[in-house]
Amino acid sequence: MRLACLQLSPELGQPTRNRSHADALLAELELKKGSVDLLILPEMCFSGYTFASREAVLPFAEKDDGETVQWAKRWAKALDATVQVGFPRLVPSEAADSPPILYNSVAIVGPTSVLNFYDKHFLFETDQAWASPGSSFRNIPTSLGVLGPGICMDLNPFEFEAPFDAYEYANWHLKHGTQTLTLSMAWILGEEGGEGDDGGEMWGEMPVQSSLRYWAMRMHPVVEADDPVIFACANRVGQEKETTFCGSSCVMVLGGKQITLLGALGRREEGVLLVDTEDAIAALH
Repeated sequence: MRLACLQLSPELGQPTRNRSHADALLAELELKKGSVDLLILPEMCFSGYTFASREAVLPFAEKDDGETVQWAKRWAKALDATVQVGFPRLVPSEAADSPPILYNSVAIVGPTSVLNFYDKHFLFETDQAWASPGSSFRNIPTSLGVLGPGICMDLNPFEFEAPFDAYEYANWHLKHGTQTLTLSMAWILGEEGGEGDDGGEMWGEMPVQSSLRYWAMRMHPVVEADDPVIFACANRVGQEKETTFCGSSCVMVLGGKQITLLGALGRREEGVLLVDTEDAIAALH
């Protein structure tokens, strides 16, 4: 599978600017139709992430046919690819006098139609200020195989209180036969991620190794299983308010007690990670 993970630095509350910026980053590559199978973008990548309340995020929440999905449709058609993109999702309430339900979601869009939506199941504290949790993890059969979307906090123990070795996201997808794990992230840079950061350009081009290790660690049941599974993560970079994001978008192949890192972007760089997983998957069979 030919994967593309778009890593960018959105500006909070500037969706028009952010969509145009994503267009420009993709246009730089001059990708041909059929050159990519799956394009993944970060969590809430056009709205920005650090909204403090329902009232703050509501002007940027979108229905299922909103600007973010339309953007994904255009690129899915142009590339003849599947596109996963994160956005704050607005679902009208079934009761006429009730306010709409808001989710932190991803849309999965194919070249000819919207395939499905996934609503973040495990909410981070920032999400809890405005979002409702999705009802469960889920996977989506596609022409590329079975995709397992996830959004950032989904990788962690539930509310950071569940046993670490419950591995909820990994175990659910292992049980349900997911073949490619597709993660849209707004993962924060921890203190350990800044060690030795002297502000130099070279350091900014390096991924945060502690984040890569942690993501792989949270996939332990998948790593221990026999069949190979692709792990593809699109994280964002930049800063919103006091929050700094760690980038490090990556693609790994997991399985057979092995972790194979096929590529990763740096902690501050914007761009697109392009990876072909075919050889790595074949090596594990």
